[in-house]
Amino acid sequence: MPDPGVIDEIDRLYGLESAALILRLSESAAYIKPQDTRDAMTLDHMAADQREHLQWIADLLDTLDATPGPRRVNTLSADLHYNRIETLVPRLVDDERQLQSHCEQIARLVIGEPRAADLCSRIAARHRGHVDQLEQIIAAYSSA
Repeated sequence: MPDPGVIDEIDRLYGLESAALILRLSESAAYIKPQDTRDAMTLDHMAADQREHLQWIADLLDTLDATPGPRRVNTLSADLHYNRIETLVPRLVDDERQLQSHCEQIARLVIGEPRAADLCSRIAARHRGHVDQLEQIIAAYSSA
């Protein structure tokens, strides 16, 4: 029988991941100038990664005979609509760093369940990659 503490932590991760700003951004109408199309595509790929994280977590919970709790909405995302990408990217960096930190913390808490720890580490690595990509976007805007 799976450890209820592991299930609770993985469910908490599901809640945190479902509240990611990148998901809300993909549902909003950010202002995209023609020269920002490439950056918008990068953000779309990150949102797809985020949706994949949610599926991975749900699949893991299913193997642990559990189901994810309700998705959360980050209330700080209410003002994402109609902003320009360059004004949103720094907020996305902060959010991705927080998600990475949460994943790493939860990985340490569920170390007794290798599947859960591995999943948390894999998702944390993706968030690190997203931070790197977002920082490149910021650098490009700063040099423009």
